[in-house]
Amino acid sequence: MNSVNEKTAGTLSPVFIHSLFRAGSTYLFNQFRHSPNGYWCYQEPLHEYPYFCRNDREKILDIRNTASLSLRHPLLDAPYFQELYQVSEICLPKLKSSYIYTAYFSKNAEEAGTDYFRALINAAQGRTVIQECRTSSRISVLRENLGGTHLYLWRNPWDQWWSLNINDYFPAILQLIAAAPISPEVIRRLKDETSINACPTQEINEQIEWYRSRPLSSEESYLTFYILWCLSLIEALSHANLLLNIDKLSESPEYAAKLAASMHELGVDGVKFDNCRIPQTQYTTEDASFFRSTEDKAHGLLLLSGIPQSTLDDLTQLRLTFAPRAPVESETPSLDRADVLRDASRARSLARSTNDNLAKACAHHWKELAKRESNWSEQLDRANQTAQQIQSRADQRIEELQRQLEELEGKAHLWWLRSNELDNVYASRAWRMTAPARCIAAATKSLILTGRVPTAAHKPLRVLITQSLKLYTRIPFVQRQVKKLMDRNPYLRNRILGYATNQGIVNGQFTIPKKTAPAHELAMLSPRGREIFDEILNALSKRNIGKEIK
Repeated sequence: MNSVNEKTAGTLSPVFIHSLFRAGSTYLFNQFRHSPNGYWCYQEPLHEYPYFCRNDREKILDIRNTASLSLRHPLLDAPYFQELYQVSEICLPKLKSSYIYTAYFSKNAEEAGTDYFRALINAAQGRTVIQECRTSSRISVLRENLGGTHLYLWRNPWDQWWSLNINDYFPAILQLIAAAPISPEVIRRLKDETSINACPTQEINEQIEWYRSRPLSSEESYLTFYILWCLSLIEALSHANLLLNIDKLSESPEYAAKLAASMHELGVDGVKFDNCRIPQTQYTTEDASFFRSTEDKAHGLLLLSGIPQSTLDDLTQLRLTFAPRAPVESETPSLDRADVLRDASRARSLARSTNDNLAKACAHHWKELAKRESNWSEQLDRANQTAQQIQSRADQRIEELQRQLEELEGKAHLWWLRSNELDNVYASRAWRMTAPARCIAAATKSLILTGRVPTAAHKPLRVLITQSLKLYTRIPFVQRQVKKLMDRNPYLRNRILGYATNQGIVNGQFTIPKKTAPAHELAMLSPRGREIFDEILNALSKRNIGKEIK
């Protein structure tokens, strides 16, 4: 028992009960709750469950005696978080997830959650009692910033570690605490010696499940727990007002009386311990060998991390002073004490072996999974590379098509400009005025090449050509000139002759009469035709050929 000679500032100052998990803290909390002195008792207000319920506060009361029975807690008259529920609307908004495990070793007041604890103290409807299993390494910072009376509850590490293995929750929490980003040197050395790794997620529920699926071997588990056990006891020896040993409290009324007197000196009264009973186990030489070899390793890590040998000696002496005595031999004559001890030792060995096999199986499972993930990652990388190559080729093709499209758009624009130019030409007056000449030219070309006139030019040209051929048959001079032309171009002669024959103008050949055309044929010309004929004669007469026509 350790007592610091310092009294609290007042009888209404808060009482903190710090401990590790499975040290009998629920029993101590229940004794304060049943005290007639009106304590307002918060049970594990840093527990992650209330944090999960901060947006649905009614669920805080769902944890009842069924959970207590499975954990071998004493039966409670009210729900586990009853007092916290009653102030949850005011206090839970101040609870941050980092306060729970991330700041387990923090010495910073803000990081350690002092604002949350202060809200709990201010909202309490009686003298505040806070029992918490996550503040054993925060006693100094909480005492400095919040004052109050700080009690530390502890138990022999062998029984406490076995009690931790009642389910897979507490071993997972040990790893989660050891993986805290802010931690002392010995914890960093511990992680180098064990398979404890940082969880990749920041969500507490996911972290717990992650560590549940990656259990430690028995040796690693006890090594982790024992180092935390030593660190907590060192913190308590330096900063707690009073240390309470649950083993001694269970077996010694004298110790219980001394404890009550020490608490009275600190201003804490009205709490009885007459019904305290904590399970204690007698271990064999084989059991002790397992624990002590692991503890020797832990002591080595503590020394390497700067913990003085004198401090470890103090822990050893304190532990020997409060070591539980052997259980009373059974009064049942049919039971042989040696057989019971042997069978119990075998059961514990089997439990450790089972735990080790489970840890190996899980380690193998995660190793295989990591290998598969690596293979999948490589396949995914190759697929990504292939996809990137395809994408690159597609981008190049798109760029090429884009260039072609731009070229086609440029050409289309050029043709559009030319089309507009042609539209302007077709709409011009000059184009309309030269339409007859173009028609004659096209018809003549077609007539020369095929002997046929385009359908569109048939009607206007038929009259023109027919009249010209008729004029040819009537005017000897024209006949002679045309004949000279036709003689030089037989192909043209045959084409024109074919057309004239088809039209019934000539009988298949060009004839040139020796005499001039009859006068009555000239009389058939129109006045304008006669005028043109006279002009032709005048022109011919100047060349001495007009007489023949006359």
